[in-house]
Amino acid sequence: MSEATYARCERLVRTQLTPAFGDLTIGEITADRIEYHLAAQRAASEEAAASSRGAIQLLFAFAVGEGVILSNPMEVAAADGVPGRLGDLSVYRELVRGRMKLRRDERRRDVGHDR
Repeated sequence: MSEATYARCERLVRTQLTPAFGDLTIGEITADRIEYHLAAQRAASEEAAASSRGAIQLLFAFAVGEGVILSNPMEVAAADGVPGRLGDLSVYRELVRGRMKLRRDERRRDVGHDR
């Protein structure tokens, strides 16, 4: 992964997702909370809302795949009444890689604190 890709992923999580959901566990992030967050973002920028939606979808898909949660609340969240488009797969792949790296780094830090 390039430094630019990592920086973009980190910035998205830090500036958009952590302020909205950082105090919640992944199980506490409901479809209603997601839609509330996305509606607030849409008021300012459709692009920011679309980026957040994509990142949230990937994070939840990753969490389901890892067995952290049983189902993806994004499957319940409304998509503005418009069918979603898949878009550029390389962007999604890079977001997932960034999240995986962040998760590995968090685990390393947690292991270091347990000693």
